Amino acid sequence: MPEPPPSRTRSAAPTAAQHGAPVDPAPVATGAAAGPAARAPISVVIPTYRRESVLCDTLRRLLALVPPGGEIIVVDQTPEPAGAVAALVAEAAGRIAYLRLDAPNLPRARNVGWRAASAEIVVYLDDDVIVHDGLLEVHRAAFQAPTVGGVAGRVLTRGFPLPDRPAWKSHLPSIGWLFFNFAQTRPCEVWTARGCHMSFRRTVLDALGGFDERYLPWPASREETDLCFRLRRAGWRLVFEPRATVEHLMHETGGERVQHRDSALSPMHHANALYFVWKNVPAHQRPLLLLVLLIQELRRQPVGRGRRSWADRGRVLRLFLRGVVEGRRRARAAGPSRG
Repeated sequence: MPEPPPSRTRSAAPTAAQHGAPVDPAPVATGAAAGPAARAPISVVIPTYRRESVLCDTLRRLLALVPPGGEIIVVDQTPEPAGAVAALVAEAAGRIAYLRLDAPNLPRARNVGWRAASAEIVVYLDDDVIVHDGLLEVHRAAFQAPTVGGVAGRVLTRGFPLPDRPAWKSHLPSIGWLFFNFAQTRPCEVWTARGCHMSFRRTVLDALGGFDERYLPWPASREETDLCFRLRRAGWRLVFEPRATVEHLMHETGGERVQHRDSALSPMHHANALYFVWKNVPAHQRPLLLLVLLIQELRRQPVGRGRRSWADRGRVLRLFLRGVVEGRRRARAAGPSRG
């Protein structure tokens, strides 16, 4: 079990100096040259929902990368899973642990995954990613630093090309984390990770109580950012490691989040976002953050559709304001807790 980081500076929210601060990448060694930490077993957790075919593709790529002693854990939330997944699990001869949930609930699926993991390093991947070579070795190397509690990996999103440099808005105080470019190639300190590609120490997950299951599951959102903020507040470092790269396919079918092509018209989307704000952001930073979030929601273009109508924008505004009230109520009801 890792000791707590030696310097436990508690900060309530990101500052310009903390978020985006450059870090030196950890050396990646393999074979005999690798130390005990670099050879530590690793568990890969993949929550999935109604994506049997693309999940099988992802699993086949991972089987070629997971080292001896490592494991793949699939947490399937599909009501009636297809036989192709079961056949692949059987073919893998014990290298894939297959678990099931009765109903789709991404925060719960993430918790089921890490609690079933036998390794200290737990990597989360979406079911629709293309994993680049060396990904797991880079994640393991990052945890050789005893102060690192989590790693955010690089994400290239199909259909949404981004430059490989930092976004200038990511340096803004208090709100810069909203604009971080996960396609960039500069390693640095961060306050959040993309849920499709991130990793944590299992003992840190246990100490923090895992993912907060009070986040509404349909569509799931902000539960990974919530965990990352709590990790940083507890004194651990979260580092962005661009040498660990996935291509996110954003598959058109399946997935809890993709089912809602226009998330801004989902009441639960706003309830989760505003619950996160009330729970994690200090009072003096909330007004600016709420304004930026509202502007983002109003400007967000629905997937596969044209510009949002004025009627829909009015509905977004009403849902957002309702979410502000609901988020505050839920945060107060939750009270102080590990999750």
